[in-house]
Amino acid sequence: MTPEAEPESARSHPRLDVKEASHGAAARSPAAAPAVPETPSDQVTPTESDHGEFVCDCGSGHTSIFLLACGADGYWRGKSDDLSDPDRKIVMPDQNNPHSLKVALARDVLSRPAEQLEFAVQVFVESFCATLKTLGDDGQARVFIGATGGVRKALNKPGAEGLKCRAAFAKVGAALEQALGTRVEIRELNGTAEAEYEASAAYAACDAIFRDAGRGVVAIAAAGGATCQFVHPLLPKAGGRVSVHADIYERVTAIRNASQESMEALRGAAKCVLEEYAVAFAEAELPTMPDGTWAGLTLFADFAELGGFLEEFISVPELKARIEALVEEVLQQKGSHPRCLAKWPYPARKEGEQTQAQKNWPIGVATGLRLRAFLEYFSDASSFYFIQRLPPPPVIEAGGQTAQALNLDWPIGRAVASRSARPQYSKEGLGASRWHRLWRRRWHTRIVRHE
Repeated sequence: MTPEAEPESARSHPRLDVKEASHGAAARSPAAAPAVPETPSDQVTPTESDHGEFVCDCGSGHTSIFLLACGADGYWRGKSDDLSDPDRKIVMPDQNNPHSLKVALARDVLSRPAEQLEFAVQVFVESFCATLKTLGDDGQARVFIGATGGVRKALNKPGAEGLKCRAAFAKVGAALEQALGTRVEIRELNGTAEAEYEASAAYAACDAIFRDAGRGVVAIAAAGGATCQFVHPLLPKAGGRVSVHADIYERVTAIRNASQESMEALRGAAKCVLEEYAVAFAEAELPTMPDGTWAGLTLFADFAELGGFLEEFISVPELKARIEALVEEVLQQKGSHPRCLAKWPYPARKEGEQTQAQKNWPIGVATGLRLRAFLEYFSDASSFYFIQRLPPPPVIEAGGQTAQALNLDWPIGRAVASRSARPQYSKEGLGASRWHRLWRRRWHTRIVRHE
């Protein structure tokens, strides 16, 4: 899961390694997109260059850069890496992962006092440019930087603290423009924009799967470290896109602290976390979700991996039962649970330290409780399909190796959306005329508004 504590030398998650990856032609060529009446405004205008595009996710606890390009065969290929600070010039201790060297913009730069800000910005930009070169930057590819999660939260703090963070964010943007020129764009992505990009990624991965199974519309439920995004064309708010602040980090800490006391205290903490998520969703006025099949992405999909139900259709009643059973089992066994050991197999760094499973099991519990609270907004007629990655192309790449799959995060959706103005939903299941009316109102406009 995104906030997990992994050894810097033993990371296996593709978005955390400098690894080549690709995803299937579900992110297909424009000709394979759902058919709509041909009008001048329906024409697709690709905007990516032959050099690919860098997309950077400045999230709650990381700064991940992706180099993404679509090949002539319709498959996307990419590399990714995280900004790191091996000399600990600016990286601040992370209570959930004290050994991490990952650079987080909000924590390590925006929160700095004025006298330290210039140095922190300098180190951040140097690390950013070095990571671009590691990924093969030729100086021509566009660079899009999206501030999400914890960065977005910092930028929107009230009063003087928020002003300070926004001023620091402007300094970072100016320094990046000075280093990279006009090819760089840095934006705060609000929840709606992030949801739109995740919808593009999910549509690319799931449209064919859902259509083959007779499931119709690809609806989206995604969870990051700080927020959850939900997308369905029939949702009544924000043109079918809803973003809710439901932070995981404080809940992870509460569960970890309670585990040091007693089983009764731990169960009490888990109950409180579930209630807190219920309150967060209620205060956000989360509407009842339309019936259908929902694609579960990012941390929701990571929990499905922990539970052993990735890439299968699962009904809401069965999902509730599986979450409750798994959470109770993990509360009892903690990092010794077999599924925790399978998800986080990394050993302790040195004698006396905890294994990664022992450190990360609270993340699994908190994520499961967040998903369980969300399910209260669904009827028993709905179902989920959790997916983490797009499949690799069915060809052998140069060097005789098969390309690895890309993770289904918003940066993939950004790359997909930037080259096509086609709608993100299949018309199967809605009826052609109704689908086209919804698409005209909500999905035809290219995603260019971020604020």
